[in-house]
Amino acid sequence: MPRDYKNTPRPRPRRPAPGWVWMLAGLAVGLFVALLVFLRGRYPTPEGRTPPARVEAPVHSRPAPVARATAGKRTAAATKAKAEAKAAPQPKFDFYTILPEMEVMVPDQDIGGPVEHGLPQVDTPGTYVLQAGSFRSYAQADRLKAKLALLGLEANIQSVTVNGDETWHRVRLGPFHSLQRLNRTRAALKRHHVEALLLKLKS
Repeated sequence: MPRDYKNTPRPRPRRPAPGWVWMLAGLAVGLFVALLVFLRGRYPTPEGRTPPARVEAPVHSRPAPVARATAGKRTAAATKAKAEAKAAPQPKFDFYTILPEMEVMVPDQDIGGPVEHGLPQVDTPGTYVLQAGSFRSYAQADRLKAKLALLGLEANIQSVTVNGDETWHRVRLGPFHSLQRLNRTRAALKRHHVEALLLKLKS
């Protein structure tokens, strides 16, 4: 059936939106964008956050040389102390350096053993020293020591100060712990005309 287009109603043209509507819409969009920018600046995303700067402890460079200098001084002091300890003479506690106060002279009349080779034999146990001579001159003492060495007898020179200013050099043999060796040495000195004092060391 043919359609009658004559009597068909024509569509009404649309009216354009008022200007204030567009203004409000633009204002709303602008405010929304501004809000997003504000929130992003105040609360950044985890990817955009800048990690806090690490605060490094201050490096003290000056105390290090002071510490090294102190350690060097200590090492030098320890080395010097060791060197002085090595250089210092160690005391020798030999019998021939014993003080005279620790000696007792034994006269021949106090020796109670039998007489052999013109000498009474020492028969009392103890520690003895024979003094072959005492000289003001060290050279004389050294000559006597050399003479005894030619006889096969080993002697020592002990220098002592008497009365605060007089130095004497004593030529001594011993110490003797064996009475047999002591009496044999006394006999050897007697044969070579060397008069020796018999000294007993106090224990």
